[in-house]
Amino acid sequence: MDTNSKFKVQSEHKKIQAKFIHNHGQKPSLIQVTSPMISSTLFHAYPLLLLIDNLLANIMWLSDDKCLTFIYLASVWLTINVFIPNETEVNHILPYAKILRLWIGIISGAFLFLSFMYYIVSLISSLEDTEPPTLDEIVVLLESVLGKLEVLKNELNVWKKLKLSINGVSEKCSNKRLFCRLFLLGTISQIFIMRYISVGAYVRFFIIAGLVYHSTSVQATLRLLWRFTPVRNFYHLGFKSFTTSNWLPNRLNMEQIISLSQEEAITVPLVDVLPRLLQDREGEDHIRILQLLLNEQKDNFDNQDLKILEIEVQENQRKWHRSKNWSTQLLPYERQNFSIEIKDTDGSFIMKSCLSTKELGEEDLPDNWRWINDDWDETDWVYSDSVWKEIGQYSSSECFTRSRRWTRRLFHL
Repeated sequence: MDTNSKFKVQSEHKKIQAKFIHNHGQKPSLIQVTSPMISSTLFHAYPLLLLIDNLLANIMWLSDDKCLTFIYLASVWLTINVFIPNETEVNHILPYAKILRLWIGIISGAFLFLSFMYYIVSLISSLEDTEPPTLDEIVVLLESVLGKLEVLKNELNVWKKLKLSINGVSEKCSNKRLFCRLFLLGTISQIFIMRYISVGAYVRFFIIAGLVYHSTSVQATLRLLWRFTPVRNFYHLGFKSFTTSNWLPNRLNMEQIISLSQEEAITVPLVDVLPRLLQDREGEDHIRILQLLLNEQKDNFDNQDLKILEIEVQENQRKWHRSKNWSTQLLPYERQNFSIEIKDTDGSFIMKSCLSTKELGEEDLPDNWRWINDDWDETDWVYSDSVWKEIGQYSSSECFTRSRRWTRRLFHL
């Protein structure tokens, strides 16, 4: 065979030869990027992670066998009755009630203990008979445990919930309001409850309530109750009187807005501003300032300062039920149809209800205050969920609220 034929055969062989690309677009395995010490620790902690995950699944009612979770709940109830007896029990009617309750409590406690030990023994036995878990499986289990713990942490963080404001804004409430909540919820209400029920019933109620909180029935009931507006009002305005005057807050007018927002105004010397106002500004809003100043016949501007203030009003709407139309009717405790953020005495920003932009534009301004813009400038709608958490610029099935901002500038000389 000559050289040309050999070269032709080799070139044809190269054309049909398969070429494999390794690790193209794939992430490296966890075993390659994890140190041996961490891998060994996770491997030895795998049985404990399984135990904790199963315990959390039963507490949060995520187990497939709901009947077994209910049996555990009943056993816990019977067991705690031994350690937390009912002081109001009439012993002369049931003379053997204490003995019966003690016997049932001991049996229930023994059942819980033996069930726990049986699960540990069966878990160890199954791990010995099956293949060792991979590092990816251990990490997935660890993420499951951390996710459940995060849910429980957020639900038990009562302090964070107390510090949230009740006006629909995710800002911290004032110290005065926080003190009122702690005083009423932590002192007055507790004394009132303890006066009519015993300590044992009080403790039992909270233990059982915590164990059944994540059950399907309780969660469905809470969601049904949350649909009622009076329930929401009681949750957010529990320590306020439910009167019409409180539900319809006083709407700020233009004079009040200017008085509360003067700290945000920008003060500049008029001599420094005038050259920039005149330079290539014809037909724009800035030339209006100069025209108004000239109309007042002010010749000497050396010692004059110009105070410029931008008013930003927020328009809010809510969508009710399955209607596609947006409504100006909002919940009493949240932000209203037109609102503005005002700086409180403690430095935090609170949402106050105000007049509509049309009504604010028609009002007479205080002395020496004049509008710069002829009209309000509006932005596009921003869509949010039911608690005003922003989702995006477009409406979807998850959007129940929306808001947009109206801005307009004025000046004071």
